[in-house]
Amino acid sequence: MPEVEKIMKLCKKLDIQDNESDMDHWIVERETSKSDGFYSSAIKCGATHIVLSQNGSIESWVSPRRRMGLWNFDTQHLSSLDIEIDGRNEKDTFLKYVRGYGYIYRQYENFERLDFISHGKAIMEMELRSEKKSKFEIRLDILHETAWPQSNLADAYELNIKENCIEAKSRIASTLVYYKSDGKAEIIAENGKICIKSDSASTMGIYISCDGSSPEVTDLGESIKYNEKPNSISKLTTPSFRINKLFKWAKHDLLELFTSTSIGNGFYAGIPQFSWFFGRDGEWMSMAAMECGMGELAKEHLDMLYSFSKNGRIPHEIPVSNGGSIIGKNYSNGDARISTQFMSIDSSPLWAICNYMLSGWTGGKPDRNRIEEVMEFCKSCDRDHDGLLENRFSEGLIGWPESWAQQRDGICVDVNAWWLEALRLFLTHEKKDMADFDHASESFKRIFYSDQDEHITVPDSVNGKEQRDIKGAMQIVPAMYFRDFCFKKSLEWLYKPDMVTEWGVRSVSNRDKFYDGGYHTGTIWPLMSGWMALALYNNSMYAEGYSIIRTFTRLCFSSLDPGRINETYNSEFLYGEGQFFQGWSSSLFIQSVMEGMLGFERVPAEDDPSKSMNSHLPEGWNEIKLLNFPFRGKIYNITVREGNKIEVKST
Repeated sequence: MPEVEKIMKLCKKLDIQDNESDMDHWIVERETSKSDGFYSSAIKCGATHIVLSQNGSIESWVSPRRRMGLWNFDTQHLSSLDIEIDGRNEKDTFLKYVRGYGYIYRQYENFERLDFISHGKAIMEMELRSEKKSKFEIRLDILHETAWPQSNLADAYELNIKENCIEAKSRIASTLVYYKSDGKAEIIAENGKICIKSDSASTMGIYISCDGSSPEVTDLGESIKYNEKPNSISKLTTPSFRINKLFKWAKHDLLELFTSTSIGNGFYAGIPQFSWFFGRDGEWMSMAAMECGMGELAKEHLDMLYSFSKNGRIPHEIPVSNGGSIIGKNYSNGDARISTQFMSIDSSPLWAICNYMLSGWTGGKPDRNRIEEVMEFCKSCDRDHDGLLENRFSEGLIGWPESWAQQRDGICVDVNAWWLEALRLFLTHEKKDMADFDHASESFKRIFYSDQDEHITVPDSVNGKEQRDIKGAMQIVPAMYFRDFCFKKSLEWLYKPDMVTEWGVRSVSNRDKFYDGGYHTGTIWPLMSGWMALALYNNSMYAEGYSIIRTFTRLCFSSLDPGRINETYNSEFLYGEGQFFQGWSSSLFIQSVMEGMLGFERVPAEDDPSKSMNSHLPEGWNEIKLLNFPFRGKIYNITVREGNKIEVKST
């Protein structure tokens, strides 16, 4: 396989310093990174993904909500992987890890390895190379388990050994393990445990097929071709190498998490904890996808969400097993239990906003009937006719964060900001009277922004006469959409060291009595950092907005898996928490650049992209370029210079 040797030769030359100069690879070295390689890594292509250690091993794991090992769609196939060469284990001889577009290269003291997943198939392929004739031993544990919420686990396996292949069958699935070697090979298997040995070999190939397909020499080339697709569009060139590289890889994150399935197509929220479809997560990812030229993926996600909607109510999450359905009340908060299937109130207004954005960026027409149905559901959440939506935990009408859900019954600041923006877009697009928006907007300002002085504070939520005063990231949301004295003053109140750190925005101020540094009570979320960047740019606080954009690159380049941005970060010290690959952590960076720095309107109204831009270059920058940029059916090269001087050329 010439392509394998070519990539191995390239990756072998790279070292950790190349993270700051090579746009196409991310590198971890055992010596300079002080890493034994036990941090997580992932490869995903289509509906197949594998999560394993950077040193190449997989520790046996049974957990349907945390999808470690090798999975295809809703079924796990591999739970453990271990390799020895000449009696030395890969974990002990690991030297270097390099992630490229669709593949991972590893260098060991006595061999090299390249892993990838075939595009259009469900095969994890692993190529091993040694400079001398060696003794290879590869140990695999097959595990057939169905993803949450079904959670079926095979208890027995039938093994059929064929020439250069072994099939492991259970009542749940079938896994084929192909192998090839230039030495003498043998296979030992019992139940789900497989050991492949080869003596006097310098090359070894292991191919784990989840769908019955067989490996071909063209697989690697096809996989790379697919994974490099985002590189051909929306190429960002700024004076910052880090911003340019992260923008390139954030686009790839969107493609990598996009998944075509039998229940619909859309973005997984992340890996490994939430590898299925979510409403609000996928909606934020859809916004970034349409802004960087992948609107067709955004449309598929939005259509999939609608296909699972109920009387206009957009779902919160859609599992990939059980036909996308969740049966029963699977979420508990104290003594209360509800189903997570439709456990959100904000997914619906966000869905409407996304559809108007999709129309603005692609030039297509929004589906009026669908949007009207979703908007009617939203209106049904206003029981007292003040124009604002009310959270009700008992009905699953809750905002985010979920752990606050019961305390946030009533009118919430973030949910109603999204509702107001959805209502504004709906009435404007339908050319209807704006009286409903004006009424709701006046109610919103009266309730949340009543103190219009230099020390303005904003309550988190209001229930009747009870006001919940927590200083947190949810109060950022209105300033993302609206400009006024009160919104800018609220940002000045929020943009303080108790909320904003060098690595992002705390979910709750560390001076608030509610703060404890927990998952929803202080932890830093790149999602919320993106909200802050968008709000700051929207309210003419450009230097502060750029400062927030830089937090994304700081996280990306310091990550234990470089190039990835975690779900959350510790509230006091810079280290990642939550799942290591989170979709909206990347997508909010794209939005911050496109809507913030480049100044695109969230819903462009003109065919000429320059008429929808109000760019703000950071101090000291002379020029930004956005090349091969798809916009409303055409491709543009855009150059932005100081003073918002914009040059647009159609290619």
